[in-house]
Formats: sequence, structure tokens, C-alpha cells
Amino acid sequence: MEMVRRLDIALEPVSVGRARRFVAECLAAWDVTDPDGVAPLVVSELVTNALRHGRGFVTLVVGRRLDRIVLSVMDGSREVAEPGFAGPLEEAGRGLHLVETLSLAWGSQVLPEGKRVWAEVPRTESDSGEDRALG
Repeated sequence: MEMVRRLDIALEPVSVGRARRFVAECLAAWDVTDPDGVAPLVVSELVTNALRHGRGFVTLVVGRRLDRIVLSVMDGSREVAEPGFAGPLEEAGRGLHLVETLSLAWGSQVLPEGKRVWAEVPRTESDSGEDRALG
């Protein structure tokens, strides 16, 4: 079974919804449950940031581990992603704070061709016995 899936994302706002659907498809294919809908919400924030602040390309990679899902978004900007500050009336600037709150861990890594912003979210184990075979 494929444990990592990749999606090249078009540089347009509708791509955020496509990224959410892609994550949901990955989880369904892996028989992983996300009852609180954390993974699609986190990926929405990561992809939105890449579309707003990145350059060149945006790629989403979804990886399955025994106890978590790893969401990685790469783009062509080498500017490190950091949580911003948003005043009470501002509409933007809270995304990475949300990612930090909902994730087990997250970070930003500069790459030769840009950067990778990643987050790890919990997953619920299936009852299929497959997880025990992987472990």
C-alpha cells in the first residue's frame, strides 16, 4: 500500500478545496479516521499560506505513519514560515497559530529549491489489523 501521496497544486484559490479533498481521499484509501476533521483544516492553512506567500510551485505531500499523518507543503520561496500577529479586526495572520494548536508538531524547513512547511496530526487506528502488521 502506498504510504505517501503527492499532489501538485495549481496556483489558484480553488486549490485549497482540492487539497482538502485530496487529504480526505488519502485518509479513506488508508482506512484512517479523522473524526474531528483536523487534517483537512490543517492542510487548508498550509496550502493557503503557500499560495499567499510562496513562489513558483506548490506541492502537497501526505504521509501515513503508524500513529500520525504528516502533511507537508512545499513552495518555491525560501522565506521561513513563522506565526504572524493579527489584531482583533484583521482577517489574516492566525493560520500558523491554528496549525500549531491542532498539530502534534509542525515546522518549516528551507530547501535548495524553496521551503517545506509540515505538520503532524493524530490519526485513529483502524480495526483492520494492518497497523499491527506494520508495527
